[in-house]
Amino acid sequence: MIFYAAFLRGINVGGHRKLPMAELRTAMEDAGFSAVATYLASGNLVFAADHHDRAALTSTIEDLIATNWGYDDVPVVLRTHSELEKAYETSPHRDSGVDPKWRFLALLSEAPSEAAVGNIDLEALNPDVFTIDGDHAHVLLPHGAAKSKLTTTYLEKHLGVIATMRNHNTIENVLTMFPA
Repeated sequence: MIFYAAFLRGINVGGHRKLPMAELRTAMEDAGFSAVATYLASGNLVFAADHHDRAALTSTIEDLIATNWGYDDVPVVLRTHSELEKAYETSPHRDSGVDPKWRFLALLSEAPSEAAVGNIDLEALNPDVFTIDGDHAHVLLPHGAAKSKLTTTYLEKHLGVIATMRNHNTIENVLTMFPA
């Protein structure tokens, strides 16, 4: 068995695209996944699968959401424990002194091209900053998210990849959900 964390983009945010986590756990188990656990209502789950074809796993979860809830546009990004832990531990913002709820890990569907990253006007985002590390972006919003331009939608538009962001508090809690 291989354990994964799945991060669903745009679920249960602002009262839109409601997807009850208990129902998602049941649907995942009915689809053959095991040890399914969720964290918060915003689409964070850990599960075990008997194979490691990520494209197939991602497609199965996306199809399951479309079939059961009618949301055919909910991207899913998967990470193993070691991938998620490494991304979190290598964050250049971990010890920044900024509240962990304003330090984010953006999980990307794939590494963006260097050209896409190079075309972003970092000065226009000031004081918000981000760095790309493969298929992750480390995001720091020192004044909070409310007025920031550096959103998931911004990253997707400018990097040309699917992105979903979680703050460091959430990442820490998801990491504890994996079996020891």
